Amino acid sequence: MGWFYNKEIFIYKYSETDDEDGVAREGYTKVITTNPILVDVQPYSSEKAKKDYGYDIETTKRIFCDIIPEIIESAVIKYREQFYSIQKIVEWDDYLDVMLFETEVDINE
Repeated sequence: MGWFYNKEIFIYKYSETDDEDGVAREGYTKVITTNPILVDVQPYSSEKAKKDYGYDIETTKRIFCDIIPEIIESAVIKYREQFYSIQKIVEWDDYLDVMLFETEVDINE
């Protein structure tokens, strides 16, 4: 494909957790491992998503990566200290094309 999986991301999923006092906290928690996942990150735009796929979505980046079951539309991606919501996922035979949009989230660490 010509892509280089040389950018590091982390995947977060939404969950509720209880702290040591039994108080429920809602937010996003890192999934898979503490090690980053290697992907290809590229700038992207809403206009290109409309032209390429016919999607009317807000997007500023996209990633290409192996098929990772934890990458779902309700998850968020952390890349270079910024969080991105997953706007759309296009699954091909052996990789994903994931369109992202910058967002702010509450993290459970």
